[in-house]
Amino acid sequence: MSNKAIFNPLHKDKFQFISTTAETIAALTNEPTGFVETTTGDLADIDVEYDATARTITLTGDFEAYYQGKIVSALVTGWESAAHAAGITADVYLQYNGTAFEWTATLDLSQLLIAVVVADAVAIRWAQRECHGLMQWQVHKELHETIGTYRESGGDLSNYTVASTVAANRRPDTSLCVIDDEDLSSDLTAQLSSETYTLMYLTLTDTINFVTASDDITRLNVAIPYWNEYTGGAWTDAAMSNNFYAAWFQLAVPTTSEAGSQAYRFIWVQPQSQSLSLSSIRAVTTGDLDLGTLVTLAPELIFINKVIMRYTAADWKITEVESLTGTSKNQIGISGGGLSSVSVDGITIDGNGTPADPIEATGDFGSGTITARKLESDISTNNYINLAGSTISSAISGDTPISDGFRFFNNNNGLSSATARQSYVAITAAIKQSGTAGYTGLLLNSVETSTGSGGNYLIDLQVGSNSKFNVSTAGKVEITNPSGIQERLTHTNATYYADHGAQSDGAYKMTLSSGLTAFKHRIAALADDDTYTIAGLSSGKISVMAVSGTGVDAYIDGWFDATTAAGVTIMTAVNGVATDTDANLCAYRSGTDLVIKNRMGGAREITIVFN
Repeated sequence: MSNKAIFNPLHKDKFQFISTTAETIAALTNEPTGFVETTTGDLADIDVEYDATARTITLTGDFEAYYQGKIVSALVTGWESAAHAAGITADVYLQYNGTAFEWTATLDLSQLLIAVVVADAVAIRWAQRECHGLMQWQVHKELHETIGTYRESGGDLSNYTVASTVAANRRPDTSLCVIDDEDLSSDLTAQLSSETYTLMYLTLTDTINFVTASDDITRLNVAIPYWNEYTGGAWTDAAMSNNFYAAWFQLAVPTTSEAGSQAYRFIWVQPQSQSLSLSSIRAVTTGDLDLGTLVTLAPELIFINKVIMRYTAADWKITEVESLTGTSKNQIGISGGGLSSVSVDGITIDGNGTPADPIEATGDFGSGTITARKLESDISTNNYINLAGSTISSAISGDTPISDGFRFFNNNNGLSSATARQSYVAITAAIKQSGTAGYTGLLLNSVETSTGSGGNYLIDLQVGSNSKFNVSTAGKVEITNPSGIQERLTHTNATYYADHGAQSDGAYKMTLSSGLTAFKHRIAALADDDTYTIAGLSSGKISVMAVSGTGVDAYIDGWFDATTAAGVTIMTAVNGVATDTDANLCAYRSGTDLVIKNRMGGAREITIVFN
């Protein structure tokens, strides 16, 4: 062929007169260089296997390899490379440079690449396939830097159950996954839950660590999932907080075919954040992850799935699954099912509508009606629900999955201040009425069409599920007051009546306001040797009666005067005395207080009348 003026890409804008023979063009362009699968045409059918002991690569299949347009005759099925150096601490590439096969630490896309062994200062991790087709090396370089790896098909998660705490239901299968490293396809065999999982997490400033034989997709502190927390300039393990959400991401890697590398074909990256807000964890993307030294360690990889899990009630469960698409340079997520988010007129509604992921409504609702089975608010600085002029109605009916119409509950660590006085629920009402208007700060109007046989209360205040104060629908007030706790009731009316609940184990005290001229008080059951002290009395007639199942056991009629030495003067009594004497109903003065003590040998109902 004759000499012609052509553009030489190696000299950029300079033209050269060169011989336009095929050999010369191949030498100038380094093309065509690469592999051809001669039977199916699918490069995925070229098997690349790494022997970690011999430190060699073996090729198997129907293929031909070319270097600058010339076939590399040595590369046939069964070909085995020379060993790479022992003790490597960084990636090494196996390539053919036109005269010899070599292991090199420098990636040169213009050479005939065969494989790469991935290694760091800790160990040789795995090997990857690099037997690309006859793609122009400049195009390969551009695609490597702008597109990278992508999922062609498969890689779907199955065999899991949302909201289940059964171990087998939290161990998903991954289907056969085909990923493409530019023009090179790799078939990653399915991973079943009967296998173990490989997990990755960070320590120190950015050091990657792998667990290659995990029964679950998360590392656990007994039954609590770990998340990777960056604190004090280093990555550490942190146990998830109760009711918090976190996200696990699954990587796919085009590894070679032997078992050692196959263990890394799917890698679960551990969470690097947690939140009470499901929407916040939904917003976490692969771009938010710090992959540490994995970024430089692995030349090709792609995220294929995101799993959100929640730790609650001393166990953990899968909340939702998201399939990730796009390329390794630009990834997006597709929800694994259900509604993701809807925003209308300033109100955002999200959630799948499942028991594990109920629909949530957030925003300024203005005037109107909200009907919901469960409404959650993420409370943080400057973040609240405005319910001004609105009505919230519950759709609870029959045996619903939850027993409460509405529920306020702690999603994190509760009130935890060391110094501040905190209120779990605080209501600040601005009252600016006039004329004949009136208001009620808190109104409960219970419309009883029918009730069950259980206890029915208008209010029940509890500590640790133990009732301390309640008001029944019949208007009965019950106060449970443990030993050493002073009960203080202040009254300004002339006559007071109280029906006191059963008492046991301790001394009880009621303080009355000054000016009280009469009251009647009943203690349902005052235990033997327990006392009931009434403070705030000056002087007046008292009647005390003790009743058991057989009738009145004792009574005292007399006079109490807080200013006299005697204190109690008895006019008539049966088994009643004005001193602390065993086997009697006792009424006596202690300081300026009236003390009633049961020493009858068993619990008694006590009635006290003062006038």
